[in-house]
Amino acid sequence: MIQKVLVPLDGSGFGEDALGWAETVSQLTGGEIDLVHVHTPHVPDHLLANTQYQFEGVDLDEYDLRDQGEEEEYLNTVGSRMAADLGKRPASVLLQGDVVDALNGYARKSGDGIICLSTHGRSGLSRAWLGSVADTLVRESPWPVLLVRSGAQKEPVQLRRILVPLDGSPAAERVLSVAAEVASDANAALILLKVVTVNTALGLGLVSLPPAASAEASSLLWRYLSEVATKLEERGLRVATRVMEHSHVAQGILQAAQEEEADLVAMATHGRGAAARFVLGSVADKVVRAAECPLLLVGPGVSDETPRAVSVA
Repeated sequence: MIQKVLVPLDGSGFGEDALGWAETVSQLTGGEIDLVHVHTPHVPDHLLANTQYQFEGVDLDEYDLRDQGEEEEYLNTVGSRMAADLGKRPASVLLQGDVVDALNGYARKSGDGIICLSTHGRSGLSRAWLGSVADTLVRESPWPVLLVRSGAQKEPVQLRRILVPLDGSPAAERVLSVAAEVASDANAALILLKVVTVNTALGLGLVSLPPAASAEASSLLWRYLSEVATKLEERGLRVATRVMEHSHVAQGILQAAQEEEADLVAMATHGRGAAARFVLGSVADKVVRAAECPLLLVGPGVSDETPRAVSVA
């Protein structure tokens, strides 16, 4: 059960683009919205000068407290604007420290929930951080992360169709529980998708699979999707299945999202890359950067033991 909808804000208008979806998830699930800003101390820009004595006689703590006061006021202002739709003002939470660590720490203490995050914050009260932390947050968060592209509608939205890409692996199926929970609350349909690559690598080139092999693989995939769909339908969910041929998996997912008029794409992912910059798995990374609709991502930090209303295991 989603008890919390955590909305990180950095003071930018881009960051607030996630608010409409946060309200939607809150209204559907009953989860309470927490508006969160992570305070990062910084030297006031107007005090910067090329001298070692630039801060002599300056009480930097006073400036820092003033910044925190402005950040708290900003959260309260946003919450007041949302109160009319929600019937009450969301909680305002000011955290300290590293952005990702602070958000993850708060999530771990707050039961079961979801993080609703805009992906392209670039300016804000002091130092914008939304765009720079999204990849790392998806990789490490103990909660699923709903990524909303900047420019999204700021009012509650309607959720009717959820596209769920699967590849037949248990890792990919980790998204099913939370996707099913959201679909159940919204009375939305789930569309289970498997993208089949029509070419296979051979040396330095690509060759097409023999028709017989392609047909056999397609039959196995339809059977797999049908079995998953049956388990979900037994729990009262509306489920459709689709096997799609495409030369690139990510592009296939994006095409299917458009053709199916999906309001949301839900998928599991994993983190790869150097410690300096965590990135999503290659397919999810491409989908995140090109999808027109929001994405609900279940990263490796989300425990398989996290209780959900629906499980297909």
